[in-house]
Amino acid sequence: MNWIELTATGFGFLCVLLTIRRSVWCWPTGLIQVLLFLVVFYDAKLYSDLLLHVIYVFLQFYGWYYWTRQDAREEELIVKSLATSWLAFSIAVSVVGTIALGGAMARWTASGDRSGAS
Repeated sequence: MNWIELTATGFGFLCVLLTIRRSVWCWPTGLIQVLLFLVVFYDAKLYSDLLLHVIYVFLQFYGWYYWTRQDAREEELIVKSLATSWLAFSIAVSVVGTIALGGAMARWTASGDRSGAS
């Protein structure tokens, strides 16, 4: 494990601790973690993980924005169940997206090379 991975992992643990404490500082620490892992996954040619972490970058900014809004400072945290129709839709999109991404990675990257050569 190199220093970038160790640093990213450290920021990940810090992010979890800050999230547990409901501190807004979880978002910038999480953003640092995600950005560092982008470098790691790019260097390792793990393109699916790279794309996932690009999404995480946007989610970090989204969460940070919503946690700093005035109406988000309520003490009570309300947890709701997902409607069955949304659950079914989410599962369907996940299955189709997984198959499409897997096919794209197999076709256009070294991920499809089963010989072990990179």
